[in-house]
Amino acid sequence: MSLKLPLFEHPYCVMMTACGEIKSDEISLEKKIINKRFVMRYNASEGVAYLRSRFSLNSDIHLHIDCASGKIFPKGSKPKITNKKTEVTKILELAIDTNINVDICGYFEVPLKKIQKRSFLAKFLVEQRLNNASIRFTSSRFTLTGLPIREIFWEIDETEEKPIVFVELRGNRSIKITQDYLNECYNWIYSEFETTVIRELNHA
Repeated sequence: MSLKLPLFEHPYCVMMTACGEIKSDEISLEKKIINKRFVMRYNASEGVAYLRSRFSLNSDIHLHIDCASGKIFPKGSKPKITNKKTEVTKILELAIDTNINVDICGYFEVPLKKIQKRSFLAKFLVEQRLNNASIRFTSSRFTLTGLPIREIFWEIDETEEKPIVFVELRGNRSIKITQDYLNECYNWIYSEFETTVIRELNHA
């Protein structure tokens, strides 16, 4: 059962982190792979992507995986590859069929003009005026309760000709690890991003 990898085919998403706990009685790992970091490169929808992973031992087994599009790394600062793709995926596949409580984080880069005027985030991008004073948020962090997404951070970068909004979403799920685990995490966080940032709110 081969582990499938995110191809970063969705627009704006440049990185995803899946970090969670597996009950120690569900998985058996050799000592030589505990606390060892593995970094690999693989082909994505546009160019290459990188995956970094590590199993660590607490009271349970902690599994941390970062997947990132190659386009976020400046020339000369690409991640150092430690292992072949087949070697890393074989190690990660040891977790298939286990249950994990996972924190999922998505990182997005969105042109300011692409954010819908009636979306949740757009409310905080509008300049407010009071007499001769002007107030405008350039970054903010929200903590949410009662929703799948628990935290949203955003920041505007206006140093470029076309302003970019950097958005970070964090949420939590309890799921079973299958061969589609990483894509399930990737698609879920992107869906939440669409709802929060891209889509217009339904004002009935």
